[in-house]
Formats: sequence, C-alpha cells, structure tokens
Amino acid sequence: MADLGGTNTRFALVDRRGRLQASKTYPAAAFHSVDEALARYLRDVAPGAAPPAAVLAIAGQVTDGRARFSNLSWTVDAAALQATFSFRTVVLINDFVAQALAAPRLGPEHLRPIGSSIKAQLGVIAVIGAGTGFGAAGLAPGPAGDAPIASEAGHAGFAPADEFELRLWERLKRRFGRVSIERVLSGRGLVAIYEAVRDQGAITQPAEVVAAARRGETEAQQALSRFVTIYGRVAGDLALTFGTRAGVYISGGIAPKILDWLERPAFREAFEDKGRLSGFVRSVPTFVVTHPAPGLLGAARCSKRRSRQPSMSRSSRAHGRARCSGADSSHQLWFWMSQLSSFAQRLCSRSIRLSIASQLRKRWSDPGPGDPAAGGWRTAVAAGTGRATADAPARSERRETAAAHAPPPPA
Repeated sequence: MADLGGTNTRFALVDRRGRLQASKTYPAAAFHSVDEALARYLRDVAPGAAPPAAVLAIAGQVTDGRARFSNLSWTVDAAALQATFSFRTVVLINDFVAQALAAPRLGPEHLRPIGSSIKAQLGVIAVIGAGTGFGAAGLAPGPAGDAPIASEAGHAGFAPADEFELRLWERLKRRFGRVSIERVLSGRGLVAIYEAVRDQGAITQPAEVVAAARRGETEAQQALSRFVTIYGRVAGDLALTFGTRAGVYISGGIAPKILDWLERPAFREAFEDKGRLSGFVRSVPTFVVTHPAPGLLGAARCSKRRSRQPSMSRSSRAHGRARCSGADSSHQLWFWMSQLSSFAQRLCSRSIRLSIASQLRKRWSDPGPGDPAAGGWRTAVAAGTGRATADAPARSERRETAAAHAPPPPA
C-alpha cells in the first residue's frame, strides 16, 4: 500500500485481514519518481520478495491507470509499475478517495468532533483536507457498497468574502494568474495569508506561522484565524456540494497541527453560515481525523474489497479499479430502506388503482335495470383498447351514475 502526497510518501504492507504492517514514511523530496520511492521501500522491508499486488493512493488526477501529481513533477503508469516490480495487479486511486474509504473505519480514538455534539445521519460522507495542496472526496452508499466520489475541489475558484480576502485574492491573482481554493487552503496558502496581513515576507514556512501564533505574535494569530475561517466556509460549501448528512471529515497534514484553533467557534460559525441552507449544514457533524495514516488505511480497504471479487470480468475489474467499490458497508441499510419504501409505495398505489378500476369496470359493464344508460350504453373493446363509447347523452348520464357509486378516494 502507498499514500503518495506532495510532501510525504507513506508505504505499508497489508496482511490477509487488512491490517497494516511495516509502515514507513519518506520525504517526497528525497526521490525523483514513484519507482524510486517504491524501490527504496521494498529494499528496506522486503528485499527480494515483492508483494503480489499494489494499491497506490496518488495526490493528483487518476485516469485509465495513469496519474499525474498536482504538486510534484511525478507521473505514474500502472502497467509500467506492474512490469517493473512484477506485481500481478497495480491499482491507482486518488489520495482522497483512499481517505474517504477509510472514514467509516475510523474509531472515536481517531476522530475529534468540532463544535457541539451532532448525531451523524446515514448518507454521504465528505472528506476534505489541506496540506501541500487541498483535496476532497465523497463516499456515497450504493447497491454494491460504498461508492467513492473523486473530485478536484481544491482547484475550484476561491471566492473572497470581504475586503481583506479581496486584497488577498488580488495579490495571488497577480502572482499566479488564477486563484484556486488550494492557493489559500494549503501550507503555502497559510504563508500567503500571513504575508497579506503583515504586508511582507518575514516567515516562509507554514509551521513558522503556527509557532508564531502560539507565541502570541499578533499578525500570525490574525493569519491563522483567517485561515480557520476560510477553512470552515469551504468545508460548509463542500458539505452542500456533496449533499452530505453523515459528516464532514477534515484530514490532511495541517488540521491535526492546528486542532486547538479549529475547535474555536470561528470554524463552525463559518461552516454554518450558508444563508437559506444554514439549517441543513447546522445538522452536519464535523470531525478532525487524527489517524496517522488514513490514506494507507483506505488503500488497504480498497485492496481487501477487490480481493473479494475473484470472478469479475475484465470490464468489471476495470470498473472496480476506478471506483474501488465493494459490499461491506453498514451504510447499505440506508439504501435498502429507501428501496423498500419506494417499492411499498408503488405496490400500494397499484393495488388501490386496480381496486377502483375493477369496481368501475363492473358497474359500467353490468348496469342495473333502473340505470338510464342501460338502453343506450354499448361497450366497444376495439383492438384491445378497452375504450367505452356511447351516444353523448347516455355517456353523460352514465358518468354521473358511476361517480355516485364510486368508492371514496384513499386517504
């Protein structure tokens, strides 16, 4: 298993029960390619005995077995890795797809609630996170198990909310040409906010901004407070985008390091400030993920799910590789309950319609002796249409009689 980000590369082996073993972390800057990093890990933990399969979570777009990193010059080709390392299979998934797959498996010891206690509902989960860049993915219940929803939300446009953020946007616009969310909600984004507050570059690393804020430096505290507010606002926007009710999980490298700031009111206030839909997001819980390697956990879950589908066709395997879906989710309860409810409604509706139609057909086809339409009524079942025709006066009288004897509509 591998979780390959813009700053760190994490590797682990996984046993038959899906448990991680022999985990190691290396700085991404120490390597020139994924092949080099993977070779180093295998040399360190399994010399001469490469595992049979690999699942790699990539911080970038993954398409048709190929991936390009968003914040590194690396590219990955699954077929090339398979040939180089003699793997039987190589699966590439987006790093936040892996984070999303891990979310339902995280226990309370690895989740820190943000804000007041809110009971999560069954439904879609959203996982977001700022680190070297900004990532997001969803996890939706489906007929074949939890279905991850990959996204490139970090590259959506940043929307300034006040005059300071407009000045920040203008500074970044002059520097980069386009201002995405990732330009603001990332390690470099925190430094950019600090520079906009102080109007000079006295600090160049995000860890230094956090350290200065903890020492009580006013500009650093203002910058970190602004970062948290924007973080909350974007998290609320993505809760609306994914339609999540089961919670927003905040992962990435920055959140655990500023946990005490995220627990302040500013984050939830910005999260819930959604105008007419404030009530919707107010019912959505938020958590900070404190697990040291959720990406590896999600990659291991992907591997385990695929191993349960040995008889899949080639096209199905390609589909499974893209979605890494399976059938081992407790969220299936939500799906099957909704299906059962829909079926019951359709069944009841059909039964009521058939009952009314049967009674009306009986009365129309067998009028009583005193029925004024008895003499003029004639039934035509031409070409199976079941359409009754009559002279206009008799038809009008017949309708009135049928209406008088028809059963009341269902409540």
